[in-house]
Amino acid sequence: MSTILIIDDDDNIGFSLQKLVKKQGYNAAFATSGTEGLEQLRHTITDLVLLDIDLPDISGLELIKNIKDISPDSDIIVLTGMDDAKTAVEALKSGAIDYIVKPFELVKFRSIIDRIMQSRIINKKFIQAKESQKETGIIGSSSAMRVVEDKIAVAAEVLSPVLITGETGTGKEVTARAIHNRSKLRNHGVFVKVDCGTLSSQLIESELFGYEKGAFTGARKAKKGLVEIAHGGTLFLDEIGNLPIDVQPKFLRLIEEGTFRRVGGLTDKKVTLRIIAATNIAIPEEIRQGNFRADLFYRLNVIPIDLPPLAKRGEDVLELADFFLLKLKNDLKKEIHGFTPEAYE
Repeated sequence: MSTILIIDDDDNIGFSLQKLVKKQGYNAAFATSGTEGLEQLRHTITDLVLLDIDLPDISGLELIKNIKDISPDSDIIVLTGMDDAKTAVEALKSGAIDYIVKPFELVKFRSIIDRIMQSRIINKKFIQAKESQKETGIIGSSSAMRVVEDKIAVAAEVLSPVLITGETGTGKEVTARAIHNRSKLRNHGVFVKVDCGTLSSQLIESELFGYEKGAFTGARKAKKGLVEIAHGGTLFLDEIGNLPIDVQPKFLRLIEEGTFRRVGGLTDKKVTLRIIAATNIAIPEEIRQGNFRADLFYRLNVIPIDLPPLAKRGEDVLELADFFLLKLKNDLKKEIHGFTPEAYE
């Protein structure tokens, strides 16, 4: 539970604020002097300090600096009189994040406290999500995503082909990059993406395997394909289900033998790479219809990873929402305080 420290030399105000804060669901501590407040900060993790700017033992501006030295992660709201706006502005410059003018309205007081505490919760979740992203790039702590992360860990330790399945938007490329980044055997090499869904059947073979000079009209010089470029790293084929049937035998040979031939070439070339494929269509059905080779499917499907849609990992929705809200806040440098309880619901 979050903790709020009230520093005010007026016992009546201090105890009243303490009671209000507790009613809002937070832990509340009370100190009657700046010295006592600093001592409590040394021994208690404190999220927010409500600070009377006019204390007898330490000036409010000096106390803000001392609070930040002792507890840099604590937010500070200064409590000030109506005729002390200049001091409030100086307090904001010194490190306070807001001020409340006495006497204050109860509704406004609660709103400010909730807004700041909600913002702190979102920031913590954002930091946790960023830490999680360092490992896999994936956000979500649901049981369904823990299964996915376990499979990513297994795939990263070996060089066997991986087939990632899932609906559009479930994170197939993110998963592929996570396997590459965590692979000690391949993360020193490049990650090359091939989108089989956007390349025509006429282009995809030359894009994958490259071509020799004079292989076709316009081939004025030899060109490396994406397979060669990915040598030593990872080749990621997105929407593998759209790979033309006449190109599939050549890709199967690449998996089985690690060799390929450029378009118009006379000699084989050898590469060492990790192959990851992804699709949002049912490959077994494509096999039945004669659009996909069964032997290629089995070669690719050595380590299958099926990504669940959000409908099957509902507990991740709020975590994702918090992450993207904070990302938006940081990207746009806007003061966004979070979602309302109704929005969360």
